[in-house]
Amino acid sequence: QGALDMRLRLDPFRIEVGQFTLQEDGRRIEARGTAEADARGWRLAVDLALNEIAHDRLLALWPVSAVPKTRSWLAENVQEGLWRDVKAALRLEQGGEPRFSLGYDFSDADVRFIKTLPPIRNGSGYATIEGQSYTMVLDAGQITPPKGGSIDMAGSVFSVLDILQKPAQAEIRLKTKSTLTAALSLLDEKPFNFLTKAGRPVELGEGRAEVSAVLRLPLVKKVLPQDVSYRVEGVLQDVRSDVPVPGR
Repeated sequence: QGALDMRLRLDPFRIEVGQFTLQEDGRRIEARGTAEADARGWRLAVDLALNEIAHDRLLALWPVSAVPKTRSWLAENVQEGLWRDVKAALRLEQGGEPRFSLGYDFSDADVRFIKTLPPIRNGSGYATIEGQSYTMVLDAGQITPPKGGSIDMAGSVFSVLDILQKPAQAEIRLKTKSTLTAALSLLDEKPFNFLTKAGRPVELGEGRAEVSAVLRLPLVKKVLPQDVSYRVEGVLQDVRSDVPVPGR
């Protein structure tokens, strides 16, 4: 089902869409906007809202020319998920850069921040593009490293401060809560390899760990370990270990 209210004027040429609505099986898309052409060239303004949509369907609606690197990152790294309360706006003016804004909530998402790390499963949160910045905030989600069980990733943030920069630079702020073994197992994955470099096992003992990490890397097709800078700090609680000094 749908509805459309549109007006066309020829001199000067202008199309106005006051209402465009489509509804099917509980999904609803609404849009409005204008397109006009005069001596200065073309101008386009479109506002779009969806109540919910699968992430791959939304990417199909995302203009390829609008912030393409961020769009490519989402296509490659958001593997599943349902996006809700999606609001988008596009502004185009002859001779200028496209201006694009986007905001949405997401749930049941599988997100991979870095290809060498395990993906975040069952993620939920929200994301925005405002001006030249993209931000994704994780309210819930888990990573499962090779050992130690799952890690709670709530509060982690992925951001691109300037989506127009070439190549764009990403900042990832990871917040983790887990067993000591799981935290060390994650920190022994690339690009860290902390335990391997120290010649120690990830099973150093029992306890709980809360770790914060800040990573910065370029959004390019192939990210090398030397391209990633990072800072890691954490707090350990209720730690018990007889590994450093056996029998003690």
